[in-house]
Amino acid sequence: MKILCIGDLNADLIVPYAEAKSYTGKKSVKKKAEVSLRAGGTVGNVASVLGKLGAKPLLVTNLYDDGTGEFLEETLNRYGVDLTYSERKTGDTLICVAVIDDSKDRVILPWVPPRGSYLRFKESSFSDIPEEDYLIFTSGMVLTNEEETMKSVTDFLERMKKSTESVIVTDLNLRKETYGLNRTRRKYLNKLIRLSDTVMGSRSEDFGCLAENETVEEYCAKLSGKKTVIVHDGSRPTAVYEGGRCKTVPVKKVRVCQTVGAGDTFDAGFLYAYLNGKSVTECVKEGNRIAGYMISHKGHLEIPKE
Repeated sequence: MKILCIGDLNADLIVPYAEAKSYTGKKSVKKKAEVSLRAGGTVGNVASVLGKLGAKPLLVTNLYDDGTGEFLEETLNRYGVDLTYSERKTGDTLICVAVIDDSKDRVILPWVPPRGSYLRFKESSFSDIPEEDYLIFTSGMVLTNEEETMKSVTDFLERMKKSTESVIVTDLNLRKETYGLNRTRRKYLNKLIRLSDTVMGSRSEDFGCLAENETVEEYCAKLSGKKTVIVHDGSRPTAVYEGGRCKTVPVKKVRVCQTVGAGDTFDAGFLYAYLNGKSVTECVKEGNRIAGYMISHKGHLEIPKE
């Protein structure tokens, strides 16, 4: 089964604010705090890690013809990501500014350049993709409040569910601080969840806002009657809901060097294990293992060699 990733690709501008601030007032500094540019985006990161793992993922996204777009295309090609079905566009690439604080956590602020835009799709964006059985990965970041985009993505997923044996995995990743959660976006979010075989996300930031009149546990248990639900809760055990029941998978504590892309790396590890026929619990363990390695090592989306 091939893996098809649909969603956002952007550049991440990493700003080491806390490191730079720590040098203030010192008489001598052995090294300087450097801003770095990396390939980013939820789905872009997942595709990158899958490419590094040798899964040869297909990525459907927007590629712009500016220098940053060329940098992203070169980077993903080097990682082994197939961009055949990505749309080439004239304009400027979206940049997310990731400000790193004292705890090595980050605040991400998207910046849309003058000739840029958030992710956009039309019905024709998916017309060349063969109707085959895929493991399809997407995220809530495709729900950009631009209705044609949201409708085009969910209509394509619905068509694939009806005409193929494709399996759909969605990371909610709502990013309410970027897109909000108005009535229209919630409508398409509900459709995306309905179409998905596995739904994953953060306990507080994602499932916490969806469970309106019930606890997160009640909401996830009910949702898992028809699909698998995976709930992240920081360094606490990962909760896995299947058939209305919950079990937990421990998260190994590591020394944190960085957190940008941690959740995306988990997703890629989960998907890669799924492609190799592992059980849901084994997939979660593998996702946790690879994400733990990534956050404890410097560099861009570092993964274990074995």
